[in-house]
Formats: sequence, structure tokens, C-alpha cells
Amino acid sequence: MRRTLIALIAVVAVAVTLCAFSQAQVRKTAEEMDLLRVRAAELVRAGDDARAMECLTDFAMRWQKSTPLLEMLTSHDDLHEVAAQLVDAQVCLENGDMDDCLRALAQLGEALRHIEDMEALTLSNLY
Repeated sequence: MRRTLIALIAVVAVAVTLCAFSQAQVRKTAEEMDLLRVRAAELVRAGDDARAMECLTDFAMRWQKSTPLLEMLTSHDDLHEVAAQLVDAQVCLENGDMDDCLRALAQLGEALRHIEDMEALTLSNLY
């Protein structure tokens, strides 16, 4: 009985640790990406298209590096949505369509928030 209780406590501790690590990693990545997204939007509004594109390229490179870990922690569809909105923002920026670029950047932010919300350690996510 005592060994079973110790094993149960160890398993629960490992599970809680993995959940906390998962949430921390997803939140850290999403926050870093959101800062780049906000910076790109500010540059688009300021009319600095070249620096905005650099910011979006930096976003794309960091996102690509983070994707293998995120694929283990979150939905592939959510990751694809972020990538699709990023490409949309880049294409709009290249074509000089600032309104659509800002729209795509706003949707990119929503996609990042959705990933954070879906991976948050909440009671509803435990089911």
C-alpha cells in the first residue's frame, strides 16, 4: 500500500511538472512572437515597410525554430493558422496593402492568443 501511494505521488508530481513546463514554454514562445508582431504593426503604421518586413522575417525564422517543440505541445491546426497569417501579412506588405497587412497582423495576434488559451492550465483543459 505504501509503495503504491509513493508511486502515485511520483506520477502526479511528474505530470504536474510536465504540464507546467508545457504551459511555460508555449506562453514564452507566444509572448515573444506577439512582441515581434506588435513591433511589425507599429512599423507598418509608421510607413517603415523595410523594417516591418525584417521584423516579420525574424518572426518567421523564430517561429520555424520553435515549431518542432510546439508541435509536441499544441494543435497542428493552430500552428498552421499562425504560419498562414504570417505569410498573408508578408504578402500584403510586399504588395503595399497596409490595411490588409494590419488585418493579417491582428489575426496573427488572435491566433497566438488562441494557442496560449488552449494550452493554459485551467480546469476546463484538464478534461
